[in-house]
Amino acid sequence: SYIDIYYVNYENRLTSIIVDKNNKYFDSRDSCNAIINTESNNLIIGCQSSIIPNNINKIGEYAFYRCKDLNSINIPDGVISIGPEAFYECSNLATVTISGSVTKIDSRAFFYCTNLASVTLPNSLTSIGGGAFYSCRSLSSVTIPNSVTNIGGSAFYGCTSLSNIIIPTSVIDIGENAFNSTLWYDNLKDGIIYINNVLYGYKGTMPNNTKMDITEGTISISGCAFLGCEGMVSVNIPNSIKSIGSSAFEGCTGLTSISIPNSVKKNGYNIFDGCSNITNCFIDIDTLNHKTAGLIPPTTKQLKLGDNVSNITFSENFPAKEIEHLDIGNGVKSIYRKSFYRCFKLTSVSLGKNINSIGEFAFSYCPIENLKIDTKNVSSWFKGFTSLKNVEFGDNVESIGNMAFSGCSNITNIVLGNNISSIGTMAFANCSGLTSLHLPKNLKSFKSNAFEGCYNLCSLSIDSYNIGDSWFEDWHSLKKVEFGNSVCSIGAESFSNCTSLNDIIIPNNIKTIGNVAFWGCTGATNIYIGDSVKAIGYKAFNHCKEAKKLTLGKELKTIGENAFSGCTSLEQIISKSECPPICDDDVFGGVDKNLCKLQVPDGCVPDYKKAEQWKEFFGIYDTGIKDAYIPNSISYIYDLNGYKLEKLQKGYNIIRKNNGQIKKVFIK
Repeated sequence: SYIDIYYVNYENRLTSIIVDKNNKYFDSRDSCNAIINTESNNLIIGCQSSIIPNNINKIGEYAFYRCKDLNSINIPDGVISIGPEAFYECSNLATVTISGSVTKIDSRAFFYCTNLASVTLPNSLTSIGGGAFYSCRSLSSVTIPNSVTNIGGSAFYGCTSLSNIIIPTSVIDIGENAFNSTLWYDNLKDGIIYINNVLYGYKGTMPNNTKMDITEGTISISGCAFLGCEGMVSVNIPNSIKSIGSSAFEGCTGLTSISIPNSVKKNGYNIFDGCSNITNCFIDIDTLNHKTAGLIPPTTKQLKLGDNVSNITFSENFPAKEIEHLDIGNGVKSIYRKSFYRCFKLTSVSLGKNINSIGEFAFSYCPIENLKIDTKNVSSWFKGFTSLKNVEFGDNVESIGNMAFSGCSNITNIVLGNNISSIGTMAFANCSGLTSLHLPKNLKSFKSNAFEGCYNLCSLSIDSYNIGDSWFEDWHSLKKVEFGNSVCSIGAESFSNCTSLNDIIIPNNIKTIGNVAFWGCTGATNIYIGDSVKAIGYKAFNHCKEAKKLTLGKELKTIGENAFSGCTSLEQIISKSECPPICDDDVFGGVDKNLCKLQVPDGCVPDYKKAEQWKEFFGIYDTGIKDAYIPNSISYIYDLNGYKLEKLQKGYNIIRKNNGQIKKVFIK
C-alpha cells in the first residue's frame, strides 16, 4: 500500500517491473514495466524497459530517477505533466517524444540528461520548470512553442551545445540564468539583453554611472538580471512591469533609490539584497506582506507608499529595520498588528486619508517623534507614545477619539486640521509638554477634559465659529487666549475658573457671551469687549477680582445678572454705547462706585446718570473734546493701553506722526 519512491529509484538499474494483479493500490497495466498508482493514475516508478501506457495523468516525481540505462522514452497522449526530477540524471537518455497533452514540465525533470540530443516540445505546453533541462550538454536546438508562458530559472543552464533557441512572444516570465552557459547566450553581445518583452539580464561589466531606463512595454525582469551591476546609479522601472525575479538587483551598490510601480503583481525574494546604498524607496503595489517583502530594500530609510497600496500585513517581519521615515499613502485601509514592530529607528510617520484600522503593537518600540495623520476618524492608535513631539492633523480629519493621544507626555506641538469637528474625552490628557494650542473654525464638539493634565498649556488661539459650553472650564494653566475672526459666540462656562488668564480681549466679530463664561478668571487685569457684542450673560465675568479696567462695546444692549459682581478691583469702566445698556440685578455688585470712573461717549453723561445701576457711579464723564484739531502730520492715535482711538481724549494720548515719530500728549 506504500512505496518509498526515492529509496526504490536511487541508482535505478531495474530491467522489469511486475505488480501482482490482486494489489489494490498499484498496477502495471498493459505489461508496461512500471508501477502506476491506481487511484491517482500516476506513474510513480519506471525502468529502462518501461513503455508508458496511454491515458495516465502524470509521470510522478523521481519516476525514472537516475535510470542510467534508459535510452529513449515516448510520453503518450493523456499525460498532463512530467513531475519534478522525473528523469533526473538519466545520463544515456538520447531522445524524448512528448505528446500533445502535456502542459507542464516540472523542475529538474530532465536534469543532467547529458546525452539528450533531441526533444520535441508540444503545443499544449505552458510551463517549463526551473532546471528542467539543466546541463543537457548534447542538446543543440530547441523550439519553445507559443503556448509557453513561463520558463523557470536555470531551465537550460549548462546546455553547452545549445546554439539555436526559438522563444515565442507568449513567454512573459523567464527565471534567472535560464539560458546562461549555452552557446546561444555566449554568442550574444555584452550589454542589456531583452528576450521579446522580458528583460533577461545584463551581460558583461556595466560601466560606472549607468542610468538604466528599462524599455516601456517590458513585462518582466528576470531573476539575477542585474546581479552585481555596481555601475548602475539609477533605474527606471516602467508601469508595464508585472514581475521582478529573485535577486534581480542584488549587489547593485550604486543605487540610492528605487520606485516600484503598481503594475508589479509577482516578485521573488532578495531582489535588492546587497544594495547597501539604497535609502529611498517608493512602492505602489496592492498589498505589502511577507510575500512582497522582497520589493523593499533592506537598507531603506525613507519609504513612501503610493495610493494603490491597500493593506499592510507584515506582523513582525518588516524587511527594512533601518527605516527612519514612513509615508503611508491614501489607499491603505488597514495596518496589521505588529507590522512595524521593533523598527527602532522609525522617528517620522505620515498616515493617509483612508486608514480605519491599525492593529495592536503595529508601531510598538518605534521611537516616533513626528506624526502626520489625515484619516477621517483618529482612534487611540498612539496612546501612551511618550516619544511623540509633533502631531499634525490634515484637513481630511473630522474627529479625534477618546484618549487618542492620552499620556503622550512629550508632545510640544499639535496642529489641528481645519475640518476637525470633534475632540473626544481625554483625547490629549496628560500631554504635559504642550504649551500652546490652536483650535480650527469647524470645531463643534469638545470635551472639557480633552486636555486634562496638560499643566503647561498656557496659550490658546481659537477660530471655532461657536465656542461651546464648558470647553475650557478649569484650565488653570491658561494665561492667554486669542479669538480669531471666525468666532461668533462664547458659550456658557466656556472659560470659567481659568484662574491664570491675563487680559480678556473680545474682538469685534463676537456677538454673544454666555452665562458664567469667564467666572472666576481671577488673574485677568483688563477686560475688553468688542463692538459687536449685544448681550453679556449671567455672571459672565463674575469674580474677576483683579480686573482694573473694563471696556464695553458700542452695540451692547443688555448685561445679565451679576455679570461683573465681585470685580472689586475695577478702577475704570469705558462704555462706548450711546444708550446705556439695560442691566439685570446687581451687575456691578462689589464694585466701588465711588472710586471706579465711568467714561461714556460725548454728550451721554446725562443718560447714564439717569439709567438704573449706571447712575450709582460717582464719577461719570465723557472725553470732553468736541472738535479737537488733528493736524495732517498725525497718522494714528492710541490710549495708554495701546488701543486705537478715533480722536483725542481727555488725559494722556499716544500719537504717531507720518514720519514715524511717536509722542505722548496730555489733553486737559
